[in-house]
Amino acid sequence: MIISISTLKGGVGKSTITQNLAVCLAESGYDVCIVDADTNQSAMQWCEIRERERLADDSIAEIPVFGQTDGAELIKTVKQLNEKFNIILIDGTPSLDKLTSKIILLADLLIIPIVPSVLDVWASVKFLDRYEESQAQKGRKIPAYLLVNQNQNTNLAKEVKEALDSIEIPVLKNSLKNRTAYREAVVKGRGVYEWKDVKAKAEMVTLSNEITKILKKL
Repeated sequence: MIISISTLKGGVGKSTITQNLAVCLAESGYDVCIVDADTNQSAMQWCEIRERERLADDSIAEIPVFGQTDGAELIKTVKQLNEKFNIILIDGTPSLDKLTSKIILLADLLIIPIVPSVLDVWASVKFLDRYEESQAQKGRKIPAYLLVNQNQNTNLAKEVKEALDSIEIPVLKNSLKNRTAYREAVVKGRGVYEWKDVKAKAEMVTLSNEITKILKKL
């Protein structure tokens, strides 16, 4: 099963979401890996730190990360990994180049992170155009969900809700708040599941469970 986590805008927490979701899925018993298709290769850097941490603590789940920013090679890599791992998470690139189309086309499930701002929702429209083009090219629907990240409030502002409602893609029921724990955990090669903030862990587990339920229905 392939989950692509991609969007047009940078700074929405795409890589952090990918890494944390991978940790939760691994802790749930899935064989998980990440394919880092982002030119920044931040998931690769996270993995290097995580592997050093695992040398001192073998209770840390192994989560292999494979860097691949070439479109043709990306397809080959993902197909090969799909035979070995239960779930592959593709950490996409924040752009609208050909690589983005391939990341969408490979997905069994597409997660589109956004931050709760009307301007950011509007900025996602071009990415959604690419998503529609990819569905047409694939010849079938690619299940997709918006994920609200860095949510400051439990209830989204009315303006943001209205902007989200204007997009014909469902929003995941669970959102993630803007917590220091996400920034602290990533620099240690960890996910918040393995960190000291119980609220961050709980919300990430709840999100992971929601996504797992969606995967089982596909």
